[in-house]
Amino acid sequence: EVVVGEKVSLLKTHRETLNKRLSEEEFAVLEEKWYEYFQAKKVHSEMEAQGKSGRMVGSDKIKSSSRWNMQDMSRYVRAFASLSWQSGQSTSALNIESLENHLQFPIGPFDVQLHKCLQNEQWKRRYLRTQALVLRVLQCPLSNAGDELQPSEPSELAVAELEEFFAASSKERPQQLLELLEAKATGGRAHLVVADLAKGQRQSLHIACNVLAKQGRMVQSKSVKEEDGHEVNLIHLWMEVPDGNAGSVEDVEDVEEEVCMRLAGLADLQGPEASTRCVIDSLIFPLCQELELGITMEESCRAGNFPISICDYILRSDEVLAVIEAKRCSPNWIWTLSQGVAQCIWQLAILRESQPSKPCLGLVTDGRRWVCLQLQQQLAISSALDISRKEHFWILLNFLLQHLESKCK
Repeated sequence: EVVVGEKVSLLKTHRETLNKRLSEEEFAVLEEKWYEYFQAKKVHSEMEAQGKSGRMVGSDKIKSSSRWNMQDMSRYVRAFASLSWQSGQSTSALNIESLENHLQFPIGPFDVQLHKCLQNEQWKRRYLRTQALVLRVLQCPLSNAGDELQPSEPSELAVAELEEFFAASSKERPQQLLELLEAKATGGRAHLVVADLAKGQRQSLHIACNVLAKQGRMVQSKSVKEEDGHEVNLIHLWMEVPDGNAGSVEDVEDVEEEVCMRLAGLADLQGPEASTRCVIDSLIFPLCQELELGITMEESCRAGNFPISICDYILRSDEVLAVIEAKRCSPNWIWTLSQGVAQCIWQLAILRESQPSKPCLGLVTDGRRWVCLQLQQQLAISSALDISRKEHFWILLNFLLQHLESKCK
């Protein structure tokens, strides 16, 4: 389909330009179309040859899939198609060596119909509160994924107002700072800027904020340079809204903001893979309850000459609908998720042997970033979806709800 699509595009371009003399720009367009056509054709041929590259060597047969990485996998898988989070359809074909770059490819804007659950404000509020609860208990620090979460003009906090804070002992400072921030908060939030601090004073503020964050308080501190080169401290406090106000629209937005910021801080937690699984549980279990799906964990899968695989999660109704491979959340997420993709490819290959007419989804995640795989006539892999970004959070939920529901029917 990819080759045919490029060919149609090439012919269309020819029809539009053939009856007139080509300019340099028009020639460049044609040259690019020809290049794309031959690249697609080459990669398509490699895809067809994936299963014909020779028998699996004995050492690979007995190696558990958990020990595979993409370098190992490239001996057997040479190409993949790009999978869209929006449509679920595969598009351009790529060489397997480009996987790490592909994982970092930006996701397009959210422009699909929302699942009915995501149109229900009460369901969304309940779901978000579950995520916030788990992330608070894990003590995930607040961080930013790149979304603009702070107002452009924070209020000024004078150095004189911090005299008691700096005079207090290091043990007393977090509580002193919290009381000061709460007194400054309006509408449940305090966004403050402090200038003219010495280096040691800035460090004291950062340390106190980190202590409060580890205690579960929604406090964030960072130093930034202004246009004139002076360094200032930005401090942000988000106060929890009492349960009596839980029905407000503002509360939904606040909890959404907290969830995304704590997901962004998951790698800073430096926790084990078990931390990732807690996040997966909180994200996936409510969806399975809504769709009446079952989950099994740590299930061993084997078929033919494929390596033995242990699936971290299997989602099923009457048949397997999806598998999830959990990885530890770390700053080196590209390598970690690439390794998870290699494991998940074997899991999908094994499961396809048992239900060839109903291929399942594969998901690889470190809790914060998610990659989707499909193995039908060809292997398709999505770029990584960073759900610490608000839009991406809802893209993931909508994708899972829509696709799992359609596979149940």
